[in-house]
Amino acid sequence: MHLRAHEKRYVRIVATGVIAFMFGAAAGAVWGQVFPSDPEVSKRYAACVRHAQGLIERGSYAEAEAVLREAIELAPECSAAYLLRGISFEKRGEATNAVRDFTSAIERDPRSTGGYWHRGLVRAAERDFNHAIMDLTIAADIDPDESATFYMRGSVWGVLGKGALALADFDEAIRLDASDPDNYVARGKIREGNGDHAAALADYRAAWKLSEDHFDANHCLAFLLATCPDVSLRDLKAAVGHAKKSCELSGWTNWETIALLATTHAQSGDFPNAIGFQGEALRLAPVEKSAELQRRLALYESGKRPYEAAAKGPAKESQAVEPDARDAAEGGADRVETR
Repeated sequence: MHLRAHEKRYVRIVATGVIAFMFGAAAGAVWGQVFPSDPEVSKRYAACVRHAQGLIERGSYAEAEAVLREAIELAPECSAAYLLRGISFEKRGEATNAVRDFTSAIERDPRSTGGYWHRGLVRAAERDFNHAIMDLTIAADIDPDESATFYMRGSVWGVLGKGALALADFDEAIRLDASDPDNYVARGKIREGNGDHAAALADYRAAWKLSEDHFDANHCLAFLLATCPDVSLRDLKAAVGHAKKSCELSGWTNWETIALLATTHAQSGDFPNAIGFQGEALRLAPVEKSAELQRRLALYESGKRPYEAAAKGPAKESQAVEPDARDAAEGGADRVETR
C-alpha cells in the first residue's frame, strides 16, 4: 500500500498542533495533542517538535530522535514528542521502539489519533493484525472523518480475508476522500479477488483518471486488461500501454513490472518483445525467482500465450498462473507497507 502521503499527513498534524499552540489556538482540540502548560517550556518544547518534524521529513531520523529526547526531558508528561519519535522509529524499521513510543503517547493522551493510527500500522507490518484492527478502530472512533484510517483498516481486513469488511472500509474511504486514487485501487483489488472484474476495472480506471502517473493504477489495469477471465473486458493494446507506463514510472528497474510487460506482449501475440522483456526481467530478478521466470520464457519461445482465451466463455490459462505478473499487480491487496 502506498502510505507515504498519509504518513506525511500525520507528521504535519503534529506540527499543526504545535503551531496552533504557539499562536494561542486550542491546540489538539481535534487531534488530541498535549503540550506543556508553562509558557516558556511550551515555546522550547514546540521548537524541538517543529525542528524534529523537519528532520524526519528529510530522513534525518537519528538527529530527530536526539532533538525529541530533549523535548521529552523538558516535558515528559506530553504526548507530541513521543508520537513523533515513534514515527521516526517506525520509518527506521524499529518496530519495538515505535510501538513503545506510540503507547507512551496514547498513555499521555488517550485521544491521540496519530498514536493509535501509527501503532496500528506498525502492528500490521509486524503481522499482528488483530491488534492492528483494534488500534485502527479506536482511531476511526476518535476521528471518523479521516479517510486514511478506513483505507488502512480496509487493507488489514483484506489481508485477513474479510472481503466484505474491507469493501465497507474502502467505500467509506472513498466517500470521505474521492480524490485519492489509492482508495480506488485498493477497492478494485478486493473486487478483482472476488471475481467482480467489471467493477474492479471501473475502480482502476477511476484511479487512473485521477492520476495517469499512478503506478498501481497502471499496473493493475495492465494485468487485468491483458488476462481478465471475462474476455469481453480485455483490451490488449491498452494493457501494453499501461504496462509500459508502469515500467517508465519504476525507471525500468522493477523486474515484476517488466515481466508484466512481457505478459501483455505475449497476450497480444508479439512474442519477440515478450521474449526480450522476459529476458530482462530474468536478468533483474532475484535468484529464487529464476526458475519460474525461465518457465514463462520457455512458454513465450514456444509461441504460447500464458492466458489463452476459449472461443466462447471465460478465458483459459495454458498453464498455472505464475506470480511474476500476478503478484506485481495484486500485491498491494495482501501486503502492508509502512515505510
